[in-house]
Amino acid sequence: MRFTLLPLITSLLFCFSCAESDEPQAPVVQTLDVANSSSSSRKFRGEVEHLNPTDTIVAYGFAWESRYGTWEVKKPGSLGKGIFFISDRTRLSKWSSFTVRAFVETQNGVVYGDVETFSTEDD
Repeated sequence: MRFTLLPLITSLLFCFSCAESDEPQAPVVQTLDVANSSSSSRKFRGEVEHLNPTDTIVAYGFAWESRYGTWEVKKPGSLGKGIFFISDRTRLSKWSSFTVRAFVETQNGVVYGDVETFSTEDD
């Protein structure tokens, strides 16, 4: 009898470990294309695709880089599910390529979107 219960108990323990966790999932952030990118300005766009009701976004922004440096623009404030954007006027080299990714900061940490590429043009 003892050995016949062992497989049953093992199966039950496995099922309980596979059940969904009560811990909240992190928000899902997507980096969208950069609009109107020139050497003197650009418009970064991102999207929060998933946000748990228990999560509070306390800041959001964009981090970008090239082989010459890194930059970040961050705005405090709450944000919900949907598209967000920030216009930036950091002076960048003309005709250069950069990588960028959107991010949101919650009470649990920072979540980044995928890396996208953009190029600057002449003003």
